[in-house]
Amino acid sequence: MKKIIGVSLIILGIMVSLATFDPLYVMYKEGQIYKTLDKKYFIDQPEFNTNQFEINDNRIEIIDTPKGNIVNLQVLINGKALFKPMDVPVSNDGDYARGVWVNILNIHNKQETNHQNDLTAIVQSMPPDAKSWNIYYINGQKKMETKHITNEDRLSKTNENISNDYLEIQLLKRSGVSMIGYASDINYASINPFATLIPRAIFVFGIVLIVIGILFFVSGRKSKKIN
Repeated sequence: MKKIIGVSLIILGIMVSLATFDPLYVMYKEGQIYKTLDKKYFIDQPEFNTNQFEINDNRIEIIDTPKGNIVNLQVLINGKALFKPMDVPVSNDGDYARGVWVNILNIHNKQETNHQNDLTAIVQSMPPDAKSWNIYYINGQKKMETKHITNEDRLSKTNENISNDYLEIQLLKRSGVSMIGYASDINYASINPFATLIPRAIFVFGIVLIVIGILFFVSGRKSKKIN
């Protein structure tokens, strides 16, 4: 009887543990991606107390024109328009949420000793719902590369717009959409802290069932030998 109970507990424990393995692995992967990015890049963001910036030998100017309950935004790079003017809603404090609709970040590869190859990234969130973004990379030679990302394709493992090092997602997280993940949104699916603790608790419970099942199984075998 003990052997049957032991086998049943072992099977049940394995099933319970396997049910939580995938979300736990994704949580682990999210943390590893962040550590890899933090080890590789230093990302700096200028203070938005002015509308003009000089970064990486590029002159950036933000033109914001209030129009009632909206603000008309335009960005100039070295005197040239980066994109067509866009109308964005103002935030509760009457501003247009600087660093959200348009954000400026400087990217330095920590493996390089100088800043000659630094990149300036300008993140443009597309109104009205900010579910798609344009990221403009500009180097010190004033050459530009543009990436377009949507909320649907950012989690696609085969989408060519998302780089393998997840740098684009890090830039989006620094630009007003912090509640997204690199490979999955599982860590941000709920603001309840128990949302991440429960899978761990269930996994441990499954391991405990396996251990108890093994003890029952071994005890049953010993009892059978004695008899």
